[in-house]
Amino acid sequence: MPVAPIPEATTYIPARALSIGVEYRLLTDDIIDAAFSRDLREASGIEADRPQAGLDDRGVSIHVCDAETGHEFVRFDNFGDDPHYHYIVPGSHNVVVPFDYVAHGDFLPWAFGRLRTQLPDMLREAGAADLADRVVQSGGLSEEELTQVSEEVSRALKAAGVD
Repeated sequence: MPVAPIPEATTYIPARALSIGVEYRLLTDDIIDAAFSRDLREASGIEADRPQAGLDDRGVSIHVCDAETGHEFVRFDNFGDDPHYHYIVPGSHNVVVPFDYVAHGDFLPWAFGRLRTQLPDMLREAGAADLADRVVQSGGLSEEELTQVSEEVSRALKAAGVD
């Protein structure tokens, strides 16, 4: 599983069947070491994938959670050195997908596009078919809800001193 959101650093926006969390986060070797045992880091490949110079990345994360259970199923990590997104199957596994700037352009507009058009499919990929159905039945994310998320992303970046 990915490193959990830090509750006091994450703002959650209610969006019908969803709760969308926005968090400006740091990802360092110390944070990884505190979150995962050495055995787990070695077994999962985290240890082998670490940069030789050490891990020191940061950026905004968008957490897509079930409003009823709080479980996170999809995450978009707009990290400076390693932008990526996750399919999170709680209690089972986590798939990290690297982002391709050449094919997709800038990360945040791409991520908002996925929230707008692909979210039910992404939730199904993460094993959350019931949640995907509830999102579809509620009409997906409204433009107002997407605007709230976008504004919160802007606030998080501004608070972190990022333009």
